[in-house]
Amino acid sequence: MMLTTMFFQACGRPDHHISQTISLKGTPYDRETFEDDDFGNYEKSYDVGCFCQERSELYHGLYHFRYRVFHTCKAEAEKTLAMLRDEGEEDPDDDKVIERCLKDPDWIDELFNEMAGLIEDVHQQYTADYSKPWKAV
Repeated sequence: MMLTTMFFQACGRPDHHISQTISLKGTPYDRETFEDDDFGNYEKSYDVGCFCQERSELYHGLYHFRYRVFHTCKAEAEKTLAMLRDEGEEDPDDDKVIERCLKDPDWIDELFNEMAGLIEDVHQQYTADYSKPWKAV
């Protein structure tokens, strides 16, 4: 892309150099139920500078974090349900499935590390003197 000076599409700041194009695309979903909306696919591109590009990536990760956690948990519960059935339990109850999921330290660490990584990114972008108050596992 050719570097240009113009009014930024994402932040509205005038007279900054455009250095990136960010593309947002995917299937819209209900933020409460996490079910896909029937509005078709969404696609929009914005010309931005490097500052807005970094913040857009961070915001995108934070905005969709609940959705990703929901689907990660759902997939883990389905996998665990299948394992329990393979072990001979015909119809394990939800509490047993959840209990088994929560006993998997690798899965818990994966969820924690994703959240900790987002928090770390926020601190790095928004604080000048950052020292880690925790360490991701």
